[in-house]
Amino acid sequence: MSFNFSQPRSHGSAWERALAAEDMEKILAFYAQPLGRQPDVNIEQVYAEFHLPGLRLGIFQPKDSPRQAQIQW
Repeated sequence: MSFNFSQPRSHGSAWERALAAEDMEKILAFYAQPLGRQPDVNIEQVYAEFHLPGLRLGIFQPKDSPRQAQIQW
């Protein structure tokens, strides 16, 4: 499982944070368990969002790009 963090942004009284995840099912299960809830927004295999007090956490599956194909971990 891999994911990347974006820079946090303030939106009103809540911080926004976005994660890129290759396996949406695994990362959503990972966050749903300790949060005790399913995402507030869920577009399967594309985007999900948890709305928490003071935080909005977005999780998305990045599209393949030529730059991503060149990066080898």
